[in-house]
Amino acid sequence: VVDINGPRCECGNIGCLETFASGVAIVRRVKEEIRRGAESMLKPVFNRREADVTLEAVIEAAHAGDELANGIMREAGRYLGVGVSTIINYFNPEMIILGGILVNQYPDIVDIVKDNVKNRVLPHFHNKIPIEKSVLGERADIIGAASMVIQHLFDHSELLLQKA
Repeated sequence: VVDINGPRCECGNIGCLETFASGVAIVRRVKEEIRRGAESMLKPVFNRREADVTLEAVIEAAHAGDELANGIMREAGRYLGVGVSTIINYFNPEMIILGGILVNQYPDIVDIVKDNVKNRVLPHFHNKIPIEKSVLGERADIIGAASMVIQHLFDHSELLLQKA
């Protein structure tokens, strides 16, 4: 949870990181702001067909200098920085690895996260825990899940051999 007064998450909780820093949240925020009258190069796309305002479209607009898209991407990066800071402060991991479509298509978000983490972690952790972009690409989640299954099979291979 990054905002105890935030919106309800799909998981049922309130103010989860996902409601602020996921691709779905970013697209939702852009659409909300366009509905409120914000100017953006995405406005004609939104007016033509709202479903065409996708994460990829928002990222493309951010790269093209769209102020709304860039502002919302920075906002998502700040929230992600809050979440990463909490993880660092509580668990003291060896490293933080960020991945997925958002990080791969908008790598500036890694720097935004790093800047926000610097201001939020306990002094003991300053500059001691690297925050890196994943080398696994946009399918890091699937690769990670598959590797867990493979690891489980190797860890329990004696059970498989006994049943054979």
